[in-house]
Amino acid sequence: MEDAFPLEWAGTLRALAAKAPSSGADAWVPGHGDVVDQSFVQTQTAQLAELAERFAEVLEAGPTGVEALIGAARGLGLQEQTLREAAVRALELRGTRS
Repeated sequence: MEDAFPLEWAGTLRALAAKAPSSGADAWVPGHGDVVDQSFVQTQTAQLAELAERFAEVLEAGPTGVEALIGAARGLGLQEQTLREAAVRALELRGTRS
């Protein structure tokens, strides 16, 4: 998440998933980590979509900080460090890092 676009990531995954796989393959190779299948991609897309929705709700309410974003996104099954990096990045992209 350090250089990602957390509010856009789910949409990016949806767009990639919509592309026809070559020769019926069901292997997805992320930028890091293990090779995964489409089921994993779908689950992660749902997590990231919910993360973006929760972040957007907090950001729309007015000025906020990292802890408010992290608190809103807990319970999604994402690691604390991932939430922190996503929150910092979302604020950086918004131009109001706290």
